[in-house]
Amino acid sequence: MTSHELLVQIAAYIGAAVAISYAMFGPWWRRFKLEPSHLIWVGLIGTICSVLILTAGIVWQARQQVVAGVPPALSGPAAAAPPKVYFSYDIERQLRAIDQLRDLVGPQARALSDEGRGIYTKIDSGVQLGTLEGSTAAVLTDYAARVEALLKQMQALAGKYSGYEFIREFENFNAFNPFEVVSSARNVAAALQRGPAGMAGIRDNQYFVAFGRSTIQLGNWSGDWANKLDALRKEVLALPVTPSAPSPLDRHSAEPPKAKDYFPAEKQRLSQLLAETSERLNKEGLDAVQAPWIRHVWTDRTNLQIDELISQIEGTRELVTKLQTDIWDKTVLQNQKYRDELLEVVGLQSGDTPLNNFQGAMGHFLTNVRTYKERREKLADEDRYWTANMILNREIQDAVMPAANAFHAWITTCNQKIDAQRAILK
Repeated sequence: MTSHELLVQIAAYIGAAVAISYAMFGPWWRRFKLEPSHLIWVGLIGTICSVLILTAGIVWQARQQVVAGVPPALSGPAAAAPPKVYFSYDIERQLRAIDQLRDLVGPQARALSDEGRGIYTKIDSGVQLGTLEGSTAAVLTDYAARVEALLKQMQALAGKYSGYEFIREFENFNAFNPFEVVSSARNVAAALQRGPAGMAGIRDNQYFVAFGRSTIQLGNWSGDWANKLDALRKEVLALPVTPSAPSPLDRHSAEPPKAKDYFPAEKQRLSQLLAETSERLNKEGLDAVQAPWIRHVWTDRTNLQIDELISQIEGTRELVTKLQTDIWDKTVLQNQKYRDELLEVVGLQSGDTPLNNFQGAMGHFLTNVRTYKERREKLADEDRYWTANMILNREIQDAVMPAANAFHAWITTCNQKIDAQRAILK
């Protein structure tokens, strides 16, 4: 029963009540000594009954969940949202973002935290023993510059992958702002540059206290984010990939990939992209593999020469990062029409690949070299030469050089695939 039908029924009840009252009492009202007020009471009683009927109808209508003019099916529960779609490239790109951020926030930030704690301890004990050196201010300034450079690398990486939720969380710095390490280190350096007056009160200096606290927090922050990124990587690897057309990379495909028919302009464009990829591999890739420091015999050296080694390692890692960006984030991403052909050459860049292994081996070696530089002055001559040989030579031979050779072999294979594809396109 609709609301309109209820109103019509109520009006009929009221009319019937008035008519019955008039029929019963109208012609004989004088006989029964009825007054007009009696008829008013009858009308009021009828109205009250009508209101009660109207209320009962409304309650009944609400319980039945019937909406006038709308089919009953539309008043049911909302349909479930369709499952989110994950394409292989989405997962590859997110894994690349996780790996690159993990490399910065994990070993590199942790190494800087340990180095900062060492500087803090050295200043604290130097003040107590009266052995604080005047060069400590320069050490702090250099340390602050390196921490700031690393944090800016993180910010640049976050800007590049800003669409991901974990990147937005990383940029918030809610629990800890790592730039506090930079500002406090520079303020302590400024205090030490004032000479004996600045050194005398350094232990009570608010910036020195903040420097000690923030270097500890930097290590905790680094460890927390490293664990979070490791867990996130497992989650991303477990995401369901939306099936697509068979790729030339699928070695388990039942049928071999068929050759495509290209228009002349498409052949020219694909040949150009392959040539650019080969040029980058042979320039940035081979320059990184053939870096002199990888095959140089290192012995114990001065801190200045160790700084030169650190600079060379960082330069090589930048070459590999540039190669990675140029090929996967530019050439492949910006030319989706030829994605399968390009990935048939260079492969998917996530997980255990020659490029990632080479980059990881260099990152681990760089951390050890920085640690050796920090502790070098505290070692006796014999221990110093033994440690230098273990770190500077054995690790290169056992870890960095094999990774570089595998990366070199991968570049050679890529060039062979490029030559084969370009021959077909002619």
